[in-house]
Amino acid sequence: MSGGEYVQGECPDLVSVKLTLLLIGRRASSGRCLSLTMTLDSGQLVDIVTVYFPCFSSSVEYSAELNECLSFIEDVCTNGHNVILLGDMNFECILSNAGFRQCENVLCLRFSFFLTLCAL
Repeated sequence: MSGGEYVQGECPDLVSVKLTLLLIGRRASSGRCLSLTMTLDSGQLVDIVTVYFPCFSSSVEYSAELNECLSFIEDVCTNGHNVILLGDMNFECILSNAGFRQCENVLCLRFSFFLTLCAL
């Protein structure tokens, strides 16, 4: 990340990010999740989690892989830091989608995340 990637004034808290500590840990055995912890100028710790969930299907394998990713995210969220979750969840954000419901149960109900669709 470099300062040139930000537009001045849009994200004033992120413009002056100072990484005094950067911890990277890949715990999901599928390799679908990666987290890093960064320390901001203020001393605040922020965890950034990137995910690449499996493509949605109604199979048992899909549910198991998604559970592995959600367990990884839960583990990161329990440390008390602010969390930014990024990536490709590979499902529609609608209640009729089992993948969305599974994520909503963990992320929204337990950790107060707000899931939204960000498509280009």
